Amino acid sequence: MIAKIVDHGHDRNEAIARMLAALGGVQVEGVKTNAAFLSRVIDHPAFRAGETHTGFVAEHGAALTKG
Repeated sequence: MIAKIVDHGHDRNEAIARMLAALGGVQVEGVKTNAAFLSRVIDHPAFRAGETHTGFVAEHGAALTKG
């Protein structure tokens, strides 16, 4: 891990919007990051609805790995 981004908001939707903006502004030179993947995760309808669990990525993998 080279960095950690922490965000908050008045509600889940505001926190998600702020995190999407933060991840959209990530610029890292010389190494690959998973910022685009993380954006797809937090922008997924199930994540937005709070329907997260330990199998989230496996369940929604096809939608999360396109790009």
